[in-house]
Amino acid sequence: MTPVMTERITRFLADHSPETPCLVVDLHAIAEAYEALLWYLPLARIYYAVKANPAAEIVATLERKGASFDVASRGEVELCLANGVAPDRLQRSRARQTGTRGARRSCLLPYPRCLRGCGVAAFSEIRLRPRNGN
Repeated sequence: MTPVMTERITRFLADHSPETPCLVVDLHAIAEAYEALLWYLPLARIYYAVKANPAAEIVATLERKGASFDVASRGEVELCLANGVAPDRLQRSRARQTGTRGARRSCLLPYPRCLRGCGVAAFSEIRLRPRNGN
């Protein structure tokens, strides 16, 4: 696995001396980590949670690797589509209800056909329903 402070990041910081605080991400390290996941989990379909870091460069890097994406907002869907992600590689996150009227409306309404399903973060979030939908 790639170390946290890669040689490329060290070189970038030395060459550019960015103002702090700053976030420097090694896209090569992200690609390597994705490839490692594929190696160790060959039957899994790997989803990147766009909410974790919605940088277009990360989305584009993972798109080129064939990753799928977990999206929680219209902006995240649009970001993925703008970076070449095929609609069938998008999955909708389970949005938490905050109690406000606006939060109950789906921010993904224009994209219902392109989203594969709904992701959960833990088994405790799954509620089984009978086949009749009740």
